[in-house]
Amino acid sequence: LDRTTVVEHLTAMAAALAASALLLGTVADRLRRAGVRTEPILAGTLALSMAAQLALLLGLPVSSHLVWVIIAAAGAATVLSFAILAQYFPKEASGRANAALGVLHVGAAFILQSLAGLIIAQWPQTDGHYPADAHQAAIGVGLVLQLATLTWFLACKRRQQKTLMAHAVARLLGLNPSPPVALPAAYRAALTAWTHHVK
Repeated sequence: LDRTTVVEHLTAMAAALAASALLLGTVADRLRRAGVRTEPILAGTLALSMAAQLALLLGLPVSSHLVWVIIAAAGAATVLSFAILAQYFPKEASGRANAALGVLHVGAAFILQSLAGLIIAQWPQTDGHYPADAHQAAIGVGLVLQLATLTWFLACKRRQQKTLMAHAVARLLGLNPSPPVALPAAYRAALTAWTHHVK
């Protein structure tokens, strides 16, 4: 692409990322109030991003603006991971859990970008540019990693593990958790508040 087209793509991607962060958070909040869990929204967003990356990888006749806007918009899905994580830990520990997740996000981005650079660097440059094959290989490896993690994410029995994990972390931190029973979030929060009130 020429410089002007590159700038057009990057501007559209920046706008999509900003709008998506706001939109995903709002939609997830409203759906959660309606009884829809946040995990399927995160998984669906990742699946959409993977479809756009696959279209890019295979060179399908789709607008490159649209493909890159979808990929950029899906990049804002990290806001959903913070909302999901807060459900797995007692509120006393959720700040530490979210801080650890933030470090994981930045660290993983560093590692994945470095991995993509290492893969691309395996090809010789021509006129100061790496060939399209190098970039396709990097995207292909990224897609395989995303597919593996999405499969793992969907396969986990998070509902059963959620209260057990919260209980274990609360015990580790010396907090007084509610019993590890599968209660709806509202009842679990009420039980925790009542336990603190009684103490």
